[in-house]
Amino acid sequence: MSKAYGLPGLRVGWVVGPPDTVEDVWRRHEYTTITATMLSNLLAAHALSPAVRPRLIDRTRQYIRNGFPVLERWMQQQDGLFSYTPPQASAVSFVRYHLDINSTELMEALCRDAGVFVGAGDSFGVDHHLRIAFGQEESVLTEAFARIQKTLESLA
Repeated sequence: MSKAYGLPGLRVGWVVGPPDTVEDVWRRHEYTTITATMLSNLLAAHALSPAVRPRLIDRTRQYIRNGFPVLERWMQQQDGLFSYTPPQASAVSFVRYHLDINSTELMEALCRDAGVFVGAGDSFGVDHHLRIAFGQEESVLTEAFARIQKTLESLA
C-alpha cells in the first residue's frame, strides 16, 4: 500500500506469490505479528475499491512524473557529482555520487545537517550510492535538494 498508493501507514501484510513463498512469508508473519488492525484492513480495502484505486494511482503517477524532472535538473547542475540510470517505474532513484565518503556517513550527515533522509547505498551492498525518493511536490523536493547541496558543499 505504501509505494503505488501512497499509504505507507496501512500495514496490512498482504502478499501475492507462488504458494511455497506465500507459506514461508506467512510463517514469518505469524512469528512477528498477531494481526493487522481492522481499521487498516478496512481502509486498504476502500483504497483498492474501483472508485478509489484509479485516483490513488493517478496521484502517484503525477508525483513521479513531476518529481523526477526536479531531481534530474538538480543532479545535472552538480557538475558531474552524480551519475544514474533513470528508473523505469518508481518514485525512487538509486544515484551514484562521486565523493570520497562512505554512503552511511553521507546519509547520516544529510540527516543531521540537512534534515533530509536518503537511503545509504551500502545498506543495499553498493557503497557510494544514495537511494533518493522523488515522489513529492516540487516545492518539497526543491527545498530538500537545496539543503542537500548546502551539506555537500560543506563536505567538499
